[in-house]
Amino acid sequence: MNRIIGLDWVPSSTDGGGFSSPFNHLVASGNPALGENYRHEIVHVVLGPMSFSGIHPLILEGLCTWLGGTLGMDALAVRKAYAVYLRAHPEVTLESLFSQSVDKGLRPAGAVLSQMVFDRGGVPALKALIAKGRSDADLKAGLQQVLGKTWPEVQAAWRRTALM
Repeated sequence: MNRIIGLDWVPSSTDGGGFSSPFNHLVASGNPALGENYRHEIVHVVLGPMSFSGIHPLILEGLCTWLGGTLGMDALAVRKAYAVYLRAHPEVTLESLFSQSVDKGLRPAGAVLSQMVFDRGGVPALKALIAKGRSDADLKAGLQQVLGKTWPEVQAAWRRTALM
């Protein structure tokens, strides 16, 4: 079912997923084991005002995954599962996530970026990145600025970090 709706990166076909409506402060979970404890979607509600302020989807989903996990896993478990996926799919690059027609790991990829930015400059660096804008060009420029790296260096650092 997940692949039919465009989700390629799903560690298990039994993960139900969920969604939120930050505007209505609503969290819906498709995973009965988690019920109302679907932390990823709770983070979406908490960060709700940011959702409407032009944040790049990779960073928004990444922050929610970094802070709340996803698909019934905490952030560390998501990262470990994504590393396995990336090893099996070397064609997936940070750049390829911008133009994907199916999900190749938007949430865990963004969580890795969130961690990298936080490690570099803490909450101020995350705020600076968020303020850069919603377009792919804005994200690239923001990542280069807050990480102090060229775009090829950002991509290489992301892949190394994701595979750790």
